[in-house]
Amino acid sequence: MSDPVLDQAALAPYLEANIPGFSELAAVEKFKSGQS
Repeated sequence: MSDPVLDQAALAPYLEANIPGFSELAAVEKFKSGQS
């Protein structure tokens, strides 16, 4: 089973539109295992 790819280009504008004060996506990291 492959891991889904996170669309960072779509995520940043979504966060800017929905989180007051959000201005920049600094980094995106995947947890090594599990869901947290």
